[in-house]
This record gives sequence, structure tokens and C-alpha cells, in this order.
Amino acid sequence: MSKLTTTVPIKRPKSITVILTAEASERLTALAKKGKRSRQLEAMLRIHDSLKRVPEITGDYWEITTL
Repeated sequence: MSKLTTTVPIKRPKSITVILTAEASERLTALAKKGKRSRQLEAMLRIHDSLKRVPEITGDYWEITTL
């Protein structure tokens, strides 16, 4: 008898580059320091949180880049 096996694809983390306004960069730095986290970890946590809470962005997305 042969065993039936299934392979589950491994989902590896991906790295991206993000362009921030000067204000957003300063805020990210301040929040990372306050939380005692790196800027990279702070950005990752905030992106994951946003993706969970905001299903889709429509309309004029430039207005959300203003803090």
C-alpha cells in the first residue's frame, strides 16, 4: 500500500520597500521608540493591522497619505 501525502506550500515572508512622507517617517520612528521596537517591526505590525481592518481602499487614496 502506498501512503497518500499532500504537500502544503511554504509561505515565506516577503520584503518590500515603502516610500513615506517625512511626517509619516517621523511618526513611525516615534511610535517605534515608544513601543521599544525597530522601525521595520513597527511598520510590519502596522501594515498587518491595516490589512486586517481595511478590506479595500477606493477613491482618492492620496488624502490618506496626509497625517
